[in-house]
Amino acid sequence: AKCEHLLTLLHMNEIDLEHAKSVALDIVSSIKSLSHTESLRNLDPLAAALGASSPNIEKSLEVLTPEQSQALASAKAAIVDIDAKKRQHDDTLRRIKENEKHDYGPDAAYRTLKGQCFSKRIAKYDYEVCPFGNSKQDHTSIGKFGTWGNDYNSWNFEHGQYCSGVGARTLLVNLRCGDENNLVDVYESEMCKYTATFDTPAACVENDEENAAISSDDSS
Repeated sequence: AKCEHLLTLLHMNEIDLEHAKSVALDIVSSIKSLSHTESLRNLDPLAAALGASSPNIEKSLEVLTPEQSQALASAKAAIVDIDAKKRQHDDTLRRIKENEKHDYGPDAAYRTLKGQCFSKRIAKYDYEVCPFGNSKQDHTSIGKFGTWGNDYNSWNFEHGQYCSGVGARTLLVNLRCGDENNLVDVYESEMCKYTATFDTPAACVENDEENAAISSDDSS
């Protein structure tokens, strides 16, 4: 009956993972109580269910009836499946919560840039800008993503490596409508304060909305 209940839980569209795992472990515990061997009674239920390496497990399983062995195998498979689904569920929730914490611009137009990095060699330096991440000049940090500029037209990277007499290095990235994502230019506008230009199709969305609003005003 418990095995049938477990199978029912596993086939539900919205599975209660903790409850299903509890049922699976209960099955393992019940199977153990059916055996009269001390070695099987001393096994940890979760270790047995997950197939943990133990010199006593294989020997202990020999005393089980075929029905008990099949039930134990089903419970073991169920626990592995439940844990995999739970990890997948937790990963999805983590990504959702992480996305909710970040502002990816109007209609989340810049979301696709997260996790990407763009490089450009200018003069003797290699610059790298990672939207919503870090930026650097060679191996020197010139800031971590901090805030958006007014009207979502720029990024402010802050708290870069300390610069004597100035403080933390910073980078201002001006966003410009372009056919592809491209770090166009980076220069040191002031000592340890950098300014960059970044072309991206995501900026075109904002420009299109502004142009549409202007056209609407003109027609009225």
